[in-house]
Amino acid sequence: MRKKSMRIAMGVTVAALGVAMAGCAPTASTDTPSTPDGNGDSQVQTDELQQFTSGQEVIDSYDIRELCGDEPITLAFPVGIANPWMKAVHMLIQQEADKCDNIGVVEMIDAQVDQQKAVSDVNSLVAQGVDGIITLPIFGEAQVPSFRAAMDAGVPVVTFVANSGGVAGQDVVGHVSQDYDTYAQGWADWLGEHMKSGTVVFLGNAPGQPSSVAAFNAFKEAIAAYPDIELVEDEYQVTNNSAVEKKRVMTGLLAKHGRIDAVITDAGAYDLAVLEAYEEAGMELPYLANANTTNGVGCAWQDKEFPLFSWDGSQTHGVVAFRHLVAAVTGETTTEPWMVRPFVSIDTFADKAPRCEAGMSPDIDWSTPLSDEDLQKVHG
Repeated sequence: MRKKSMRIAMGVTVAALGVAMAGCAPTASTDTPSTPDGNGDSQVQTDELQQFTSGQEVIDSYDIRELCGDEPITLAFPVGIANPWMKAVHMLIQQEADKCDNIGVVEMIDAQVDQQKAVSDVNSLVAQGVDGIITLPIFGEAQVPSFRAAMDAGVPVVTFVANSGGVAGQDVVGHVSQDYDTYAQGWADWLGEHMKSGTVVFLGNAPGQPSSVAAFNAFKEAIAAYPDIELVEDEYQVTNNSAVEKKRVMTGLLAKHGRIDAVITDAGAYDLAVLEAYEEAGMELPYLANANTTNGVGCAWQDKEFPLFSWDGSQTHGVVAFRHLVAAVTGETTTEPWMVRPFVSIDTFADKAPRCEAGMSPDIDWSTPLSDEDLQKVHG
């Protein structure tokens, strides 16, 4: 199975590299699949991408049963941090795997925010004989050598959300990317239309995290079209995906700049901490635009009703990446794109209010297609 897997993965990506080296993307049509380019990003025309309105639509858009094959296969999900967001992704992946009779438990291995362990986890899985690996590489380029070693050993690797920079066909099969231009343009246009003028800051995750770098750079370019809105810091502010750190950073920014009119975050998991920093500083809450707003922020909005906007759907990127991995392992053909558009789940200026369930975890992302019962299991 392993030799077959690598032969198939290389066959798919060699064709993709040919397109990338020719300097053009595939011809745009609804029948033409997107393909990973030489940097693991997706060469895809805008009109090729389906516009989803919910995470469930992403799940239902392709049928994994056409990719399963017949031979038993073992797949694994090593992660940099097994936080509630990642656990929800894992549950979605497992539910997708359960549609294939020949795929059992997709094990999630937690590196506990340890870069060296993240590398050794991939190496260990290859030594154990897994047939394929899906991962969100929070440590970026540092993880590429382990991915390349896996690919050289005949174990396909597919990444999603955070781009390691691995070369498609060499280091990874491909990378399922977020549509950062859409994220950034949406945030900028929302502020330009409703706030019109003022100050804004961008809060990212870990230092150098590829997803934060890409999202910030795209936003910086998009917000330049609104000269009355000033970006108070010329780089994204590192919060390490931590509520404590996000509150500390936001408190420091308010002390430095005074009240900041708007806050953009590329991950809304701990944005309740942003609101707490404003309240403790005795300041009016900001315009808040993010991705993946959580239950805690939704409940805070019901109490305060501050301007709120959220792109959502990134948890389902893991399902798209998983389907690409299964196709690489089994040798089946898929036309599913390598980029996924987000959908707007919250816009308080457009009567799209956030959900609040006071008796449930503040960390729940209601945009996920998981049931409330499943979310209770994920969040304890």
